[in-house]
Amino acid sequence: VSQSRYASEMIQQHTAQHILSQSFFQLFGAETVGFRILDRSTEIDLALDEPPERIPELVHRAEDLTNSIIFENRPIRLHQLNPSEASRLPLRKESFVTDCVRVVEIADFAWSPCGGTHAAATGEVGLVVIRTTERAKRMLRVHFLAGARALADYRISNSICDTLARRLTVGREE
Repeated sequence: VSQSRYASEMIQQHTAQHILSQSFFQLFGAETVGFRILDRSTEIDLALDEPPERIPELVHRAEDLTNSIIFENRPIRLHQLNPSEASRLPLRKESFVTDCVRVVEIADFAWSPCGGTHAAATGEVGLVVIRTTERAKRMLRVHFLAGARALADYRISNSICDTLARRLTVGREE
């Protein structure tokens, strides 16, 4: 993987995390308490204590809201603010920086202090797919993919489905 392609994938994953985290927060009040970009997926840990039978519905709702924000191609702006200015914004989480706070704004959706790299607009994320969830340390761990990683995963899954359908001599939906 070239360095620029790798950087682009990381920007997609990181920006997707902001949107997905805000979706879970907006819909269910679930705070993001952990975030990791791994070799093959990205994870967020959410303070979301729901019965297991409700999780699929909640995940689909958050995934739908996330992708609607992405497809709207909303602008993403970076702001350098002092702590007093930052405290007047509807930040999803508190900043522990004491001099100059860097805030990421996703137009009409989210404000979050963050020093990472981000896309210029939500459409650059491409697509977010939630692959799996699991309980971890009394939280909900969400494994997801965005952009180029989501496309690569789709191609693998599509190939597997096609191969299985041919071997079983049934249609894919069967």
